[in-house]
This record gives sequence, C-alpha cells and structure tokens, in this order.
Amino acid sequence: MKIVLYDGSFQGLLTIIFNTYNEKKIPDMIFRQYNPSIFNIDNIQTDYKKAAIVNEFIIRKLNKTILKNIYLAYLSEIENIEVDIIKYFNLSLKINSNAELHIEKDYIIRIKNAISKVINEKHKFLGLIRFRKLSNGILYAPFEPDHNIITLLSKHFINRYPNNKWIIHDIKRNLVLSYNKKVELSKINEFDNDFYLKEENLSYEEISFQNLWKTYFNNTTITERKNKKLQRQYMPTRYWKYLIEI
Repeated sequence: MKIVLYDGSFQGLLTIIFNTYNEKKIPDMIFRQYNPSIFNIDNIQTDYKKAAIVNEFIIRKLNKTILKNIYLAYLSEIENIEVDIIKYFNLSLKINSNAELHIEKDYIIRIKNAISKVINEKHKFLGLIRFRKLSNGILYAPFEPDHNIITLLSKHFINRYPNNKWIIHDIKRNLVLSYNKKVELSKINEFDNDFYLKEENLSYEEISFQNLWKTYFNNTTITERKNKKLQRQYMPTRYWKYLIEI
C-alpha cells in the first residue's frame, strides 16, 4: 500500500500529480497532516516547478475547466479526495477531454459531489458574511466554513467594496483574505479570535448600527411564531455564531 503525506497546499497536490504521472502508480491514501498511527509514509515536498508544469500541462493539453474542477474538489478538504482527483485527471488525460460526465465511475461521483458542496457553501456565505467596522476603519468578517472557500469569495467582495479596506478571516483554518487596493491571502498563527466581540475594538458607528439592528430584529419578531426547527432547516446552527442578530 502506497501512502503519501503532503503539506496540504494546491501546489503540493500538483506535485503529487506530477510524480504519479511519472511513476505510473496512484497512491492508495493521501494525507494532509501527519498521522502517527500509520507507518511507511512517503513525505512529498512541494516542488513549485513541478506544480507549474502540471498547471500549464492541464491548460494546454486538456482545458481550464478540468483545472478548475481539480481546484474546487481540492478545496473541499474531504478525506482522501486527492486520490479521486488523480484518477479524474488520469481519465481526462486518457480520453483527452473532461471526464466529469463518466458518472459510471465512483470517483467521478465523489468529485462532482465535492465540487457541488464547495460551490453551494460559497453561495451561502456570499449572503451570510457579516462585516464589522473596526475602530481603525477596516471592515472585518470572521467565519468558519466547512470547506476551504475563502479564495472563492475575493472577486465578489472586491466588486462590492472596491474602495474599502477589508479582511475576511477563516478562523477554522487561520487564513486571512485582506484587501487594500489588492487582495492577499495569508496564514496567521497567534490571534485573539474574539477580539471583534470587544466594543473597544469596534468603531462607534459599528456599535450604533449593531444596537439598531438588534432592536429592529427583536421588535419585528413575533414571539409566538418563533420556530427554531425551521430556522435550523434553512440555516444550520453552525452558521449562527457570526450573525449579529442571533
């Protein structure tokens, strides 16, 4: 059994695809994090040159849609999805076209389901992201998505707030998407994830609007018609944490 460990980056995945293509052997399992209970793991170091070669090869030999599907499936972070991605790449290469219609293959079904989950969650958070204006004027939005969708949000919010400085913070993954005339993605380690809950870190305008919104929300709510079960059906409780009104 061939078991592979990599750093979890997209370039790392493309490096594995490069190695697999040359070795003609697909790993049985691929991990993003070290698992001490498993022995004989091949630790693959990310090679940016190999990654660039694979990236260019897919675009030139196949098409951008296949590369996009690989990226979206990768963002799902579903356990061992990397193996299915490699199989999808190999089949697309074999038939010289996008293999996503070959749903007779179990791994194609898993790829399509993974992509669907990522896209659906992205659309949900385009409406659920809540920005708070900090005391320094920066708009800050914390969230904890199930999938690693933070990079998929940039285009929408650049168009929505082109003249503002803003930060979208994936607290679950310690990732920060920041914008100040250009967008940057970075990883942070030590951070007070609850700092936005402290009034001293918020602008006076933000505090006023939050109080106004909570007052409106509470006064327009018909207490007798509250239906928590229905609320959870339309919006799972895992999304409630960062909504000001709840």
